[in-house]
Amino acid sequence: MEAVSRLLVCPPDYFGIEYEINPWMRRSNAVNSDEAVRQWHHLMQVLEQDLGAVLERIVVGGTAVPSRFRYVERQKEEAYFEDWFRGQGYEVVTLDPGRFFEGAGDLLGFSDTWFGGYRQRSDIRVFPTLSDWFHREIIPLELVDKRFYHLDTCLCPLSGDELLYFPPAFDHYGREALAERIAPSSRLVVPEVEALRFACNAVCVGKHVALPAGCPGTESLLTSRGYLPHPVPLDDPTLAVISPSRPESAKTASSPWDASVPKLRSRLVKILNGDPAASPAWRCAQTWCSLFVVPCAPEGTPPVFIRLRPCLGRGAHKCDGAGG
Repeated sequence: MEAVSRLLVCPPDYFGIEYEINPWMRRSNAVNSDEAVRQWHHLMQVLEQDLGAVLERIVVGGTAVPSRFRYVERQKEEAYFEDWFRGQGYEVVTLDPGRFFEGAGDLLGFSDTWFGGYRQRSDIRVFPTLSDWFHREIIPLELVDKRFYHLDTCLCPLSGDELLYFPPAFDHYGREALAERIAPSSRLVVPEVEALRFACNAVCVGKHVALPAGCPGTESLLTSRGYLPHPVPLDDPTLAVISPSRPESAKTASSPWDASVPKLRSRLVKILNGDPAASPAWRCAQTWCSLFVVPCAPEGTPPVFIRLRPCLGRGAHKCDGAGG
């Protein structure tokens, strides 16, 4: 798996909860904009200073496959994504109408094999097309728990070819497919209580991993494999948009970030006792995966921003936007 080194980021200037399309979102929960901005800047500092990631506001070249969102509430974002990438010199390639694909949040993996999450948001039918375009094998993984609506909320490839994941989020076939391709010693199972804090919606840069604070079990797993965890307070899922690359529509207040960790994707949420409605602080955990980008040169990657050198494969970059 290629290491993450450059991330495209987007600040939570227009973040808000104006609709509900996943179990974590509650319009009744008011967003603390000042706190969201403060935590986002802290996250940027960790990514830049501790992980050594290069944060980009401008990118050039490559090919972008914009998301085709399942929910009408998010479909209005698509035009902004397409315009932004065209403006940065990307060739934009679109999927056929009606073929839902929610970006890097549902497409993760290693240099030779990628995994595609489907059922909750993305359509399994898009993966053969993407496989042809990018010349990579894509293994479909069915997501069966609505709390984990994007693949990057329950699975995170690491630079040493290990995998952080939460098995109950997948159906039997999906668990078997992962078991066939990833050695038992390389599959790091995240505890449920921490999976519900979006522990898997992390960013791995070399041996450094940024993840939501409050996940001691996951931190121990990472430390035992030689990784250095960097827990970041993300009470507001908004900031999760840090996963592999992705720019959410930050041009209009009508397209808020459905934050999760993402894909620097994608959107992290904290829950009390596993109950999505238990804490007003953990509201719209949406992932930040809006696009899948393949750059001209081998440069790219993943939880509130866009990763241009995702853990997807050689020469492949992924862009995740904070989304739900």
